[in-house]
Amino acid sequence: MYGVLHNHRSLMSIKENRSVLEHELNKARAGFGPRVDVTGEIGVGVLSDTTSRGLDLDDQWLSVGSVSAKLVQPIWDGFATRSRVRTAQATLDSVKARIFDTATSLSLDGIIAHIDLLRRIKLVELARNNVARHESILAQARDRASMGADTQADVTQAESRLQRAHSSLSEAEDALRVRHLFPPDRHLYGRQAGCGAHAGRDARYGSGLYPDGRKAQPQAGCLPAGHPCCQG
Repeated sequence: MYGVLHNHRSLMSIKENRSVLEHELNKARAGFGPRVDVTGEIGVGVLSDTTSRGLDLDDQWLSVGSVSAKLVQPIWDGFATRSRVRTAQATLDSVKARIFDTATSLSLDGIIAHIDLLRRIKLVELARNNVARHESILAQARDRASMGADTQADVTQAESRLQRAHSSLSEAEDALRVRHLFPPDRHLYGRQAGCGAHAGRDARYGSGLYPDGRKAQPQAGCLPAGHPCCQG
């Protein structure tokens, strides 16, 4: 579930939107506090009056500068700030609920996909056991036929059942291989599908082999390490 909750694009997008709304809420709450306005002026000018003319200074450029600060504390603004805060808070709560709903849905999809994978692995295991049982039955039928206890028809029937067991095993292995190559939960990870490095890999065995013993060929585009296909 780590890969789902940390890599899915839709969930990540909603989380980023939540961060934006948290800043908007802080911005709205700042309306309750005081405001400080600081202004400054600087320049040059010429002063000409009776004193400066008497001192023959009315043609000199003088530096002029001033700085002022004003503190303003809002007392009542017609509930405008309170309304902005409540609107931002309600929007943020809505997004948080949406995140929880989306995460729950994605986690449930991931759990269902993982259970399906385990089911297919179990089906392959049962099919292999079934083949082993029918091979044993066929060997016993041949032994009895050689001693005259069974007929050739019994042996043929046992061979037919063994072939059906092999067919069922092949179907189960193919279904498991397709499940690895095209996992139905690939959209949950927000990445390109393929599971190439684990294509056809039986998740119960760490050897990286197909169920029939063939080695899986690694490719590019692997899913995250937390994906069920990656569990050795």
